[in-house]
Amino acid sequence: MASVIEWPKEVVPSSMNWQLVSNSKTFVSTFTGSAQTVRYPGSRWRCS
Repeated sequence: MASVIEWPKEVVPSSMNWQLVSNSKTFVSTFTGSAQTVRYPGSRWRCS
């Protein structure tokens, strides 16, 4: 399990953008060029 990281008090972001990212992976065939996307359970948050 991931631990919680403390945010430094001196660092104050001017803006934040939160996005929910799905847990998926895309595979592309080297023979036919076709793509297959597999979705796994669970999502994660990304902040930029």
